[in-house]
Amino acid sequence: MFLALNCLLQGRLMGLYHLTNTGYCSRYEWTGLILKQLGIKKFIRPVTMESFNLPSKRPGFLAINNEKISKELDVDIPAWK
Repeated sequence: MFLALNCLLQGRLMGLYHLTNTGYCSRYEWTGLILKQLGIKKFIRPVTMESFNLPSKRPGFLAINNEKISKELDVDIPAWK
């Protein structure tokens, strides 16, 4: 990931790139992993986005993809975990 960021900062790549780890997770999965790494044992109940009653609509799936920058630099970017 450092190589990709370094290339972007030095201007060797031009255009729009998504620099993120490979794969995706839900907010539920992400929270579970953070709590596990912190050694916190709590029950997390998965809920739907509708239960938050947010004023604006949110897409059901909104993961970004690092495929373009990965191919451009010929590197494998590590998984999100």
